[in-house]
Amino acid sequence: MASFTGSLVFVLFSTCRPNYSANLVDNTGTIGPFGTAAREPASVDISENLACNGPISIRGTVNPLADKPSLDVSASAHYVELRNLTPYSLKYAGYPITSGTLNASMCTTSSRTTY
Repeated sequence: MASFTGSLVFVLFSTCRPNYSANLVDNTGTIGPFGTAAREPASVDISENLACNGPISIRGTVNPLADKPSLDVSASAHYVELRNLTPYSLKYAGYPITSGTLNASMCTTSSRTTY
């Protein structure tokens, strides 16, 4: 099992100009053991803050290296400043985002049974 607290992650998306970057701060969480021989999915519980924005969390289970990979996670983000996403909105929608915040929650489940 891996656990961490107080870490910092810098994310850079360079698919558009100007590039979008984000600092994920105050990271805490655990990721359970997983591997090709694992019978049970690993638990995932991660909480962090998007710098100058609100909290982000990811919780659930994963087993990406098993014969039949699986994913069952939920994620949420709150008070994300949308003006920071203007490079993407300009590229894909043709308009800048001038104001607003995002609150979002999502869940996904995936189990690959055939190749």
